[in-house]
Amino acid sequence: MADDSRSQQFWSNEEIVASVDAWISMYKMQQVGTPFNKEEIVRNLRKSTLGNRTRGSIMHRFMNISAVSLALENEIVHGYQPLANVGKTNWERIQKRLELNGFGINDIQSAIEDEVEVLLQSEPKGFDLSRINERAWQLVTKRRGQSQFRTMLLDAYGNRCAVTRANEPIVLEAAHIQPYSGPESNVAGNGLLLKSDIHKLFDNGKLVIQSDFTAMLAPSLQNGPYAIHDGQRILIPERQAFRPNPSLLEEHMELAMNAW
Repeated sequence: MADDSRSQQFWSNEEIVASVDAWISMYKMQQVGTPFNKEEIVRNLRKSTLGNRTRGSIMHRFMNISAVSLALENEIVHGYQPLANVGKTNWERIQKRLELNGFGINDIQSAIEDEVEVLLQSEPKGFDLSRINERAWQLVTKRRGQSQFRTMLLDAYGNRCAVTRANEPIVLEAAHIQPYSGPESNVAGNGLLLKSDIHKLFDNGKLVIQSDFTAMLAPSLQNGPYAIHDGQRILIPERQAFRPNPSLLEEHMELAMNAW
């Protein structure tokens, strides 16, 4: 999406509030089926608070807001697909404004913290301990039903496992590459859509994805039934914004290989 130099300038709190409030207005109309004109909303913003912003930069910001909303386990405004290159400061300000308007994730966060306490009783060590928050997130979201993070990954990967290409949604799960550490973890670059058994191997560090998007198995599995996936290039989404982050894949691989 084209943008000029003005879109790269720091967004003031007033601009963030105006863009989030406009996005929320569209979200609420979408929820009750009231039609609205996106272009008109953008034009009105450019006539007022966002007069120094281009049309493209405002639409880009709406896509950022969708990314934060989805990470908070809420829906998005249709047509503004989640774009997660928000930046830490902007993410925090967008999240704060969304939470003030009822888009919070506090109940899920509390349940995850409780689950972590239970899991710690088994005294996990090493790589297992590093994935403790991820295990807690998986348990909590499974009990609550389908997460918005999983919904996004199902769409991004065309309902297919990144490793096996299995296309039965009932066995496909959302995996975090870097363990869950809060809503900001629920972005496409930190996600993989994996078949449940492959997900377990990934979360236990027995299968890793290299930065060139090829799978590698732990030595203990290289003579077994999963050996067909060793060295195999994984499926990656067509849209660049939905592809897994190679740096995060490398971090996961290094930690896992230390335990081999």
